[in-house]
Amino acid sequence: MSISYKGRTHGQLMSQIPEVMKLQVTVNDFRRAVDGALEEAFPEVAIESEEINQPSLPYFLVKLAESSHTQELDRRYRWTLPFVIQYSDPERRLNEMHTIAERLMTSLNQIHAGGRSVRGIGMKFKAEGEALLFYVTYQLFVWMPPAEASMMQKLEQNGGVHP
Repeated sequence: MSISYKGRTHGQLMSQIPEVMKLQVTVNDFRRAVDGALEEAFPEVAIESEEINQPSLPYFLVKLAESSHTQELDRRYRWTLPFVIQYSDPERRLNEMHTIAERLMTSLNQIHAGGRSVRGIGMKFKAEGEALLFYVTYQLFVWMPPAEASMMQKLEQNGGVHP
């Protein structure tokens, strides 16, 4: 009896695993995904990645806080990527900042980075003066490729069998 799934044999399914494991995702993929979600939800607002002296208002300043890459098991690692998104607009009132925060929660709840769909966790915000600080963290598991085993070049036998 052979095992199949959606018309594919076990061998065909197993042959696809290396392709999945080759799927690479980078920190910059997440950065672009966050920027893309912001552009889609707020097309009228500029998105910056560095502090600017004379910003065009309103604007978002997107920063990656201290990220971590923790080994979980053998080649499996957990990536934790916390983002801090600052929204600045001196003309906004506090209740308008809360509306912006709610839209951020909706738009950053799930992003697509490196061919993967990842949910945002730990979302929170606070309004400070003319700025809104929004926090969201993305976590995912990545598999590192196996280390290449070094092979022996040649083995030469000297001498013979001793009685």
